[in-house]
Amino acid sequence: MKNFEVKDNLAKLLATENLIVEHRQVSTAFFNVETRVLCLPMWDASDNVYDMLVGHEVGHALYTPVEPWKKGRYEDVPPSFVNVIEDARIEKLMKRRYGGLSKSFYKGYKELHVKDFFETDGKDFTEFAFIDRINLYFKLGAFEVIPFKEDELAIVETCKGLETFEEVLELCLLIYNNLKDAEEEIAMMLPELDAHPEKEDKDDNKTQDPVYVENDKNGTDDSNPLEDLSTGKGEKEEKRFEEDQTPDQEIINPEQPWDTMSNEGGIESNLKPDEFTAETQEAFNSNQRQLVDEGAKETVYLDFPKLKMDKILVDHQRVSTYLKKWWRDTADEEFRYHYSAIGTDNKLTYSNFGSQLKEKYLKYKKESSKGVNYLVKEFECRKSADAYSRAATSRTGVLDTKKLHTYKFNEDLFKKITVLPEGKNHGLIFILDWSGSMHFVINDTVKQLLNLLWFCKKVNIPFEVYGFTNDSPAEWRYPSREGRGGMEEIQIMKENEIYCHPTFRLLNFVSSDSGKDFEEQCLHLFNLSYSLQCGYSDYVPYGFNLSGTPLNETIIALRELIPDFFRKHQVSKLNTVLLTDGESQSISRVNKVQSYYNPDEMEFGRISLHSRCQLRDRKIGRVYHACNEWNWRNSITQTLLQNLEDNFPNCNIIGIRLLQSGEVSRFHYQYKEDENYTDQDKKSWSKTKSAILKPTGYSVLYGIASSSMNSSEEFEVKENATKAQIRSAFKKNLKNKSGNKKVLSSFIDMVA
Repeated sequence: MKNFEVKDNLAKLLATENLIVEHRQVSTAFFNVETRVLCLPMWDASDNVYDMLVGHEVGHALYTPVEPWKKGRYEDVPPSFVNVIEDARIEKLMKRRYGGLSKSFYKGYKELHVKDFFETDGKDFTEFAFIDRINLYFKLGAFEVIPFKEDELAIVETCKGLETFEEVLELCLLIYNNLKDAEEEIAMMLPELDAHPEKEDKDDNKTQDPVYVENDKNGTDDSNPLEDLSTGKGEKEEKRFEEDQTPDQEIINPEQPWDTMSNEGGIESNLKPDEFTAETQEAFNSNQRQLVDEGAKETVYLDFPKLKMDKILVDHQRVSTYLKKWWRDTADEEFRYHYSAIGTDNKLTYSNFGSQLKEKYLKYKKESSKGVNYLVKEFECRKSADAYSRAATSRTGVLDTKKLHTYKFNEDLFKKITVLPEGKNHGLIFILDWSGSMHFVINDTVKQLLNLLWFCKKVNIPFEVYGFTNDSPAEWRYPSREGRGGMEEIQIMKENEIYCHPTFRLLNFVSSDSGKDFEEQCLHLFNLSYSLQCGYSDYVPYGFNLSGTPLNETIIALRELIPDFFRKHQVSKLNTVLLTDGESQSISRVNKVQSYYNPDEMEFGRISLHSRCQLRDRKIGRVYHACNEWNWRNSITQTLLQNLEDNFPNCNIIGIRLLQSGEVSRFHYQYKEDENYTDQDKKSWSKTKSAILKPTGYSVLYGIASSSMNSSEEFEVKENATKAQIRSAFKKNLKNKSGNKKVLSSFIDMVA
């Protein structure tokens, strides 16, 4: 199959514009000058034909105006006339602009002529209508002799020199008026010819003989017809190669000037009803169906949706207010089950349980303070080292008095100054997986996240923490609670766009802009994660339970969140951290389906993606293979991440993937390009319980064993423990501490 992406790039380069290029199962190429969409057929043709086709359609993109022309005095002009004459003009201009295209046009049309695409084999060129002969002249004239009558030569000569679309319309109007007047004149003569058949034979003998046009080897005539209306002649360009020439031909006896051709005289010919249609062009368009690659499957082009971010994003103040209100309103209520986890049948209230959680939070924060302070020191050291590595030392021109005594053996007696370049200011966006599969590690993951937040707070790095979910309070999803009604859509629905499920939300749990509410927001996140992991779901407010995994929707939403973060905090470098434990849920595309309630109407629905889907970003002019047939769910995520990287080169995409013991080999297989899970990988995983990969879309992807995340850091030994038992417990404690801080140490290098 032909590499269509190469032809896409060729079209964009020729047009010097981010055209929207589509390859579809159509018989001919076309360009929409309004929407700037270039549609190319999926032809099984040679490169010369394809390049000729692309060059022709790009010519329309560059030189054919957007405004409709069929109005006013041009309303009756046949469109086929304009198509033929405009084709001749834009092909001439394209060959003038890109000299190498002449060869592609020559070979392309020659290949199609051999296949008789214009249906000229066995036919006399003199039998073709005037507009057809003009069409053949400019497309096949380099290797065929096309005849014209003497009173047609000035029009042909002028056609070669057309520069503007207005001149094309004027010439088409003149040709149309001449043909129409000639047709009316013949129609008036028909009764007389029927009454005197011998006169018809006599008049036929007086019919003007055609003048044949021969090839000229001197290249294209780009003269301006407005400068040569009196003579009908044009100046020649410099000589080109024979195979690269435009079918510009020397006119024999072109004495009749343009201005002497009046509408009264017309063009002598026996008009037929089809003389107002370019039959050769219609034959060409019809025969193009032969080139359609029947084996090529239809490509579906997808666009990014326009999301309603005010519906998707729930800011930190709204989240915090909702949680406080819910826990305050239920403070005196009792749990609906026995608090058996601590070995008692006593029932606790929500207020008492919240107090216990706060104690656990404060205890963990105190235990983590040393580690966070160490990270701060390490960060400052690395940042300073990087600054000094880029420092510049220069002389000041002032003598250093401390070195004067060394003047006999030291030539450098001047003071020096070291200039430290300003470091880049950073920002962080944390994306937390709030899906059901995180049930066993959600609190341990949040603990690691809290360490990062405390670190950012100490070094004054702005940050935002979002949890992606398909669950949220009902009033955030339904526009009206009266009769429930349908869920509010979160995107402006258009056909062939990525479909984002209306339940998708981003919960802004913590923000660096929260001020004095920062500790309270951290406590809320800790309380939620602890209750979810330990099974106390009654303490979790409605709408904050673990749900699906809308990771793909989150990446699409980051296309809006990232530029907003840059504008808000004025950072020069942004790190986006994705904390997940699995792949994204499936994502669909929008299509139109028959309405269930009203069969006569169409409504928007959704349909699955497949390997023939192409995802295009009109902003940057890139087209991506949306997904692979063998791994479409994971590959669409990498495609979306790659697009994110292309849009925001100053943003690092850091993935932190939590792995179960049996997922390590599959993780390598999915993300380690061109390699499988090797023995070296096994040894590294066994030793460090982590893996570092750099797959498509990620700046770096860390695979971390989930078992190392939930290991306790408390140093616990029995009362009568032996030295060996104490030593073993101490080693285990150090190992757990090291494992729990993998996330912390892994991204310090990135940030510093």
